[in-house]
Order: sequence, then C-alpha cells, then structure tokens
Amino acid sequence: MTTRRALTLACLALVVGGCASRSAPVEAPSAGVTTTDQRAMALRTQAAHLERSGHLRLALEAWTSALALAPGHEPSRRARQHLRERIDREVAELVRRGWEAHARGARPEARRLFRAALALDPDSYAAQDALRAVPAPPASDFEARI
Repeated sequence: MTTRRALTLACLALVVGGCASRSAPVEAPSAGVTTTDQRAMALRTQAAHLERSGHLRLALEAWTSALALAPGHEPSRRARQHLRERIDREVAELVRRGWEAHARGARPEARRLFRAALALDPDSYAAQDALRAVPAPPASDFEARI
C-alpha cells in the first residue's frame, strides 16, 4: 500500500469516526451527576428554609439563583416576588422606626435601625440616605472636642 493511499484511508477513518460519534445518542446523566432541575430544586428548598428562619436576604439570593437555573418555574417566580415585597415592607418599617428614634434623640438606636434596613436591602436609597443624615457619635473624646 502506498503512503498516499494509507493517508487517504486514515483521513477517511477519522471523518467517518467523527460523524459516527456526532450521531451517537446522548447518554443519560450518571447517578452521581446532578441535573439543572435538581440543583434548582435544592436551591428552592434552601430558599424556603432560609425564609422561614428569618434570613430574608439570603433567601432572596437563593430564589434568584433557582430562577437563574429554571427561569420558567412560575412558583419560584411568585415566591421571589412575595419575598421581595416582604423585604420592602420590612425595610420601610425599619426606616420609619429609625426616624422615630432619631426624633426622640436616640441617635444610636436610629443608626442601628437604619443599618438593619440596609442589611435587608443594601440598595435601599431610603435607608442609605437616612444613615447619612444621622451622624455617628464621635469615636473618642478627642473627636468630640473638635
């Protein structure tokens, strides 16, 4: 057999082998590999547990991640929306209580409430503005005299 013929047969074998591998059926995932649906289900379970435990910010992140894996899952979308509304209500309540504390001269309590609101929703403009509006007490006697 000539070298040219051997190379032609080798190339033909590679082409036929490549086509055959492309048309082979896709195997089901092995038992040790988790699917996207399984990961989304685990995140939904985690989100519900975190929400029941009062860890609302972490629960919101878990619902968001679950929706990223399974964007068409309508119950997750509704649960995330309800949680977002709950967080918004709690942030508004904390800010309101913070302003009440500030009005009665309890500046440290007001700042604590504003920081709690920011912990729930770091993007809350109301909580950010409120915390900026209520100055922190001086850290030392030296700063108080300045």
